Amino acid sequence: MKLRIITLSLCLFVFSFIAEAQNRKVALKSPLDGQNLVPALTTFTWDTTETPVDSLELQLSRSMTFNDTLNSWILAGTDTTYTLSTALDLDSTYFWRVISFDSAAFYVETSNVFSFTVIGPVPGRPTNVSPMSASVDVSIYPTLTWTSVANTDEYHVHVSTYDNFSDTAYYGVVADPTVSVNVNVKLESYKVYFWRVGAKNINGLGEWSNFWNFTTLVTSLTTPQANFGMVAYPNPVQNKLILNFEGQGTESRISLLDAQGKEVQLVMNEFVSDGNQTVEISRNGLSAGLYFVKVEQNGMSQTLKVVFE
Repeated sequence: MKLRIITLSLCLFVFSFIAEAQNRKVALKSPLDGQNLVPALTTFTWDTTETPVDSLELQLSRSMTFNDTLNSWILAGTDTTYTLSTALDLDSTYFWRVISFDSAAFYVETSNVFSFTVIGPVPGRPTNVSPMSASVDVSIYPTLTWTSVANTDEYHVHVSTYDNFSDTAYYGVVADPTVSVNVNVKLESYKVYFWRVGAKNINGLGEWSNFWNFTTLVTSLTTPQANFGMVAYPNPVQNKLILNFEGQGTESRISLLDAQGKEVQLVMNEFVSDGNQTVEISRNGLSAGLYFVKVEQNGMSQTLKVVFE
């Protein structure tokens, strides 16, 4: 009978010890498991809310099994963070864990093992050079140039018809040290485009350059031709022109061209609904002479001759 009681008491003690040890398992927080870190003095953090122990040991290794522990630090049981005093090696993967001890320095519990990789920084931000922002009469096969950025392997060039780059008219990649690209796809004539450049290396793509815009060269006044029911008055014009046309439920671009077909004013470039539309066009100091109002919708256009007195 006494043997049974002793055996039962021993089992209860072991069970209680195991349960307490499980409750003392430190929860690792950062660096996150599998995280990529740029070079810096790495800070480790963990949660000891459920770990009422007297001391902790932070271990760092290049091996998941910790058979080559690089270093370890004995810390108070209430500590929840530790920052290294020296930077770690680039392009290296490390493993870390925290072991908790009781007041007698008896082994209690080891946390899960987290890994992280130290990577170099991504390149800086390029600066657009040409064509300058708001340039007009730019070729439909433009050449885009920008400044070089250190520690770059390649440049990514993005051209879009929207300033949020929600579509792509052209996307190209050129190797460093090249800092220009000839757009090898035909852009639409007399259309506004936005462009930006990003530098990339083995560690990722850096921040995009500030976007610039340009308007491509007018190559034709009449092709392809459409009938949008355009009516403009008064004509001749003294101060302002009223334009009526039929919207097509799509993006409409309205521009003012001089007698040589060069765009001198972008009136609007936005979505319009179906049906009759009215737009007011200001003269904006334009000299007297012959001009054309051009409406573009659905890849087609219509022009109307007007005279400024």
